[in-house]
Amino acid sequence: MAQIHDAEYIADILAIDHRIDNKNRELVELTLQIANGALTGTIIKKRYYLMTRKVAEFLKKEMDLIHVTFADKADFDTKMHLAVGKRVAFTAVTNESGNQSFYLSGEITIASPAPSQAQTLVW
Repeated sequence: MAQIHDAEYIADILAIDHRIDNKNRELVELTLQIANGALTGTIIKKRYYLMTRKVAEFLKKEMDLIHVTFADKADFDTKMHLAVGKRVAFTAVTNESGNQSFYLSGEITIASPAPSQAQTLVW
């Protein structure tokens, strides 16, 4: 996985997975593809290691930001697929140890333009 510059990006969510990893940790992983700038096409993996309640609450908060709401773990498992295909904004931040984290800031929606007179079909 590529290290990217600390900045704000727009990306498409390509996949979401909820599993137990090879270290026996519960993990939710988002696969993001950057959709703007020089890094367009770069794949990023955003991971939530659900080891504490705080991380689970953070996952819920970020999913709420992209309009994927759920009540509990079972509800998440039935609704997590709703994240796939969404275009989102996220920020990449590197801490003092050199570890990079990605923070979702919201869903990007593109408003449809109002039809012009030339586009309006009259019957």
